[in-house]
Amino acid sequence: MYSAVSLNSLGSNAAGKRLCLALLKRLNLSVLLHRGSEKANGDSAEAIAPSAYLEPILPNKATKKAWGDVWPNKADRDVWAPKLGNLCLVSKPAPTKEMKLPFVEKKGRYAAEIWPLTAKLCEREVWDDIAIKESSATIVGLMKSIWE
Repeated sequence: MYSAVSLNSLGSNAAGKRLCLALLKRLNLSVLLHRGSEKANGDSAEAIAPSAYLEPILPNKATKKAWGDVWPNKADRDVWAPKLGNLCLVSKPAPTKEMKLPFVEKKGRYAAEIWPLTAKLCEREVWDDIAIKESSATIVGLMKSIWE
């Protein structure tokens, strides 16, 4: 199950996106609870952040500037963009223009997020296939710690 979650393109259709949204909310809440966050004490994910939206870190559609030197190949982008490791939670939907920005320009917005897995993204310098693999591994590790 864990490899299926990290290898499949869950973000490529509506049902997969709903699954990713629910999974990421649960995992982020678990991290908040584990940290003993006052925001999470006894509250549900809806009580902590009633709104959660899924956002691709590597945008599905963007300009060459946004993809930059890290993602020049369309075939690579098409493979990695819909992966769970490329998705994050945000508490407010970003305008389409902001969603298409390069990763380095999104980092400030991610750093201010209530969702800890999203806030942690700002520690990265670049968002490439290695970052997506590591993000997937983090998600799978959290799933195992919760459900095993």
